[in-house]
Amino acid sequence: MSKAKVRTTVSVAVEEFDVVRHEVAPIEEVIIERPVFKSDLGTWWEGLCAVVLLVAFANVVRSGTVFWSRLDIVFTWILVLLGISVAAISGRYAGDQTRFKKVLGVSLVVLGLGFAIVAIAWGPLPNSSHWTSAAIGLTISGWSVRRLLGESIVRSLSLGLAAALPLGFLNGGYLFRVWGTQIKTIVDQAVFWYAGIMADLNSVTNAPIDGGLKFASGDLLTAASFENMCGVLVALGASLGLSIIARHSLLVGTVALGMAFFWWLVFRAGYCVSIGANGQLNGPYAELAMPSYALIGMLMIIAATNICIGLIFAPIPISQEEYEVSSLTQLYNACVSFPQLGPSHFSMVVDEIDDVTKHVPHDRA
Repeated sequence: MSKAKVRTTVSVAVEEFDVVRHEVAPIEEVIIERPVFKSDLGTWWEGLCAVVLLVAFANVVRSGTVFWSRLDIVFTWILVLLGISVAAISGRYAGDQTRFKKVLGVSLVVLGLGFAIVAIAWGPLPNSSHWTSAAIGLTISGWSVRRLLGESIVRSLSLGLAAALPLGFLNGGYLFRVWGTQIKTIVDQAVFWYAGIMADLNSVTNAPIDGGLKFASGDLLTAASFENMCGVLVALGASLGLSIIARHSLLVGTVALGMAFFWWLVFRAGYCVSIGANGQLNGPYAELAMPSYALIGMLMIIAATNICIGLIFAPIPISQEEYEVSSLTQLYNACVSFPQLGPSHFSMVVDEIDDVTKHVPHDRA
């Protein structure tokens, strides 16, 4: 009997499953809205400010022999104006147009025009240096207040103040009219004091005398602190111009100016000791003007020091996620940021984000 294979069929009920698709919400891209320039001013504003500045500069140009004879002031003014130009080009033009800014900006420029007219009527420099300085400073401040809407008013006023300072150092100018002799004496005495220390350290024979130093080759009665390209004003002008560009606060800028004066003192005293030791004091004092390579080296050191000071005294970044911030940190940030010229001292990270990110949309439905 043959064996037959029996195929058993089993019915299996298969339940159909619906494929469930989990939709992944698309990643929202951050929409960055760039600041939009919203000033209602036209080119007439630049034209008005340019006219006022041209009137003030005309008074400087017609003062020829007085102004151009002071190369230290000319070079200092150029350095400061370069810093102001960079600050204006790279400034924040987008911001709130408050009524106060409108009134203040227009008022400053109108006052600047009035002072410029008075300066022309008063006569050439240095008699009209205070009127000319006021015209230039007020006009630059007024222009900045109305154009640089994203900048603080203190920042705008500081630009005008920096532009007005150099003319005050003219012989007979408003800064030298009262304290001119005292300022020159104090600066010269500082050079003589430091030169005496450097001479002693280098075994150069010297002795202090009334109003100077006595070397074996002759007497040094002037430190040539002013009225030459290697004077102290050039060093201070370079530091001030860099501080304007770097948005240094009052504390940082003051420290940077102090260090600029120190480096100038080192170079000037060192050169005085050099000519005293080499027997060059019997010649004209024009030799006190340092060679060009020494001047360039001094300016480079001042620039590097200015940058380092800005980094050392920079505000401590504080993230918005930090709920507890040390009181000492807040106090330090407030001190090194006063008056406010750059990012907020309380939260630098948040300010940098807010400058470029104005609107982040919610997830689409």
